[in-house]
Amino acid sequence: MPQEMPGEMWGGGGELIEGMHEMIDLGGQPPILMAYFVSDLFRKFRLAFAMRQSGASDMAIGKAMKLWGPRQQLFMRAMGKMNEHDALRWFERLLVSDSHAKSGLADMTRNLECFAAELADELNAV
Repeated sequence: MPQEMPGEMWGGGGELIEGMHEMIDLGGQPPILMAYFVSDLFRKFRLAFAMRQSGASDMAIGKAMKLWGPRQQLFMRAMGKMNEHDALRWFERLLVSDSHAKSGLADMTRNLECFAAELADELNAV
């Protein structure tokens, strides 16, 4: 898992795609593992929003998500750029992309590229 997400936090879509390809092509990570990592991140966002809604502090959320230091700061900053509805919508989008790739309807790497571009566009518009 990288120390920090490509493009600091939600740089341009190109930065996210470049970081993804760095992990896949240079790091030898299979695209399915990248899809799992990204899906798990958005699953954690959903859980974190539910915890926050029930009154949990950022420290408690970080501990539950097993995030400390710079990773927790990046995670919380990312949460600040979205809401619970966004997190659910993006998580569902990832699940559909995964299903399509596993059904032969799409390529996982291409799905991740599209997801990264759409996510960066939307979050940078905030």
